[in-house]
Amino acid sequence: MEMILRHEPGFPDPLLYGHLTDTLNGQIHILLYILNDPASPRFDVDRLPDGTATRSARCGATWPPKKPPYRPAWPPARCGAACAC
Repeated sequence: MEMILRHEPGFPDPLLYGHLTDTLNGQIHILLYILNDPASPRFDVDRLPDGTATRSARCGATWPPKKPPYRPAWPPARCGAACAC
């Protein structure tokens, strides 16, 4: 789960950002927790020249994939009427 809290609508950086997940045992793990100061200077190191955010692959940064998907060299075995399985 991602939690984003902004101090005003449309501001580029969240005031508070949290990325949480749960385990199979029902425990909560904090994967990432960021607290920003909106009054501090902004250097735009996380923005592309056109102003879009540089996000990970979930936003299309690595799409299309660089390698084609795995394809088996041989088709799956098929058992015909003459097969003694």
